[in-house]
Amino acid sequence: MKVLTGFFMAWSNFLALPCPYKKWDEKQKGTMIAFLPSIGIVVGLLWMLLFYVLVNINMPILFAAFLMTLYPYRVSGFFHLDGFMDCTDAIMSRRPLEDRQRILKDSRVGAFAVIAVIMLILGMYSAFVSGGLYADSLAFLVIPVISRGTAALSVMSFKPIGHSQYAGEYQEDKKIGEKVLVAIQMMVVMVIATFFTTNVMEIWVIFATVSIVGVFTCLYGKIQLGGFSGDIAGMGLVVSELAGIITLIFI
Repeated sequence: MKVLTGFFMAWSNFLALPCPYKKWDEKQKGTMIAFLPSIGIVVGLLWMLLFYVLVNINMPILFAAFLMTLYPYRVSGFFHLDGFMDCTDAIMSRRPLEDRQRILKDSRVGAFAVIAVIMLILGMYSAFVSGGLYADSLAFLVIPVISRGTAALSVMSFKPIGHSQYAGEYQEDKKIGEKVLVAIQMMVVMVIATFFTTNVMEIWVIFATVSIVGVFTCLYGKIQLGGFSGDIAGMGLVVSELAGIITLIFI
């Protein structure tokens, strides 16, 4: 039951969809993070459904691209996008570390955050218009699962900033069980996608691209901001998803 509590905590925290079971147990925060890939499954299945509907009703490509771009941000309540904006505002300021950390915690929206989020959304939209709407539908299951799995592993592996919500529970080398749970969810999805896809190479190239970009984005954020945080995980998640959609243009 405690495991299920962790899953539904992740649902209520990282999805804007109504949660069927609301319960919070502070001791299950680690399990909550470990279930991020399962939240990606929910996101991905609905993304696949949206893709299927848009293709089969012959929705004009520009509006279909808009809906496919909007969906992953809207379904998560723009939660991860908020982290991306906070991080880019701090990093792009190019100020000393102490000032970057102060900007990261500032609730006000800065010019750099606005510029970065416009470029992110334009990049996603143009990638859909340029070829993303002709992909194997399973790509839209793999991308959110792997992006969230990578973000979860980064939260468990990188030492947090002192003000991070994860600072109090960080225990280096003591998250093995939770990391294994994350890896199992990711691999199960990849095995299923590999079995059902008509383009195995596409699925595994997406896996590699999203994983690598996610890890390096999180590592870059950690270096630039002097430690890890949920905002950096959000930045890694949305940037790696953009990389996954861009990959669809070329494969």
